[in-house]
Amino acid sequence: MYTVHRRKKYVPVCAQPSHQTLCRWLFCCITRTTSTYNSIPVAALSAAHTSKKEDTNVSERETGTVKWFNATKGYGFIARANGSKDVFVHHSEIQSTGYRSLNEGEQVEFTVEQGPKGPQAINVVAL
Repeated sequence: MYTVHRRKKYVPVCAQPSHQTLCRWLFCCITRTTSTYNSIPVAALSAAHTSKKEDTNVSERETGTVKWFNATKGYGFIARANGSKDVFVHHSEIQSTGYRSLNEGEQVEFTVEQGPKGPQAINVVAL
């Protein structure tokens, strides 16, 4: 969805609805604000969106063991098989149907990305 603002094209949110959550985060980083009423140039959003997609594609799948997972709170930690720092996992990143939860000691496969407080697991699949 594009809007015209004083002879320049601006986009308030991502034009690709499938990446709306990803782009909302980029939008806030670029504008340095949490307000959704500010607009940024289309070129800036496109460049940021592209670089984030490239980073995600470069990451390799890893395996690990669920260290602990609190189903009530919806998060936990995974111990990586390669011995690196444990990664945070949120229930929204678990790829399964129905109630998304992990069991302690369960083997999982995932991709790691840098989160706000350290490494976090995305696209988590139980093996």
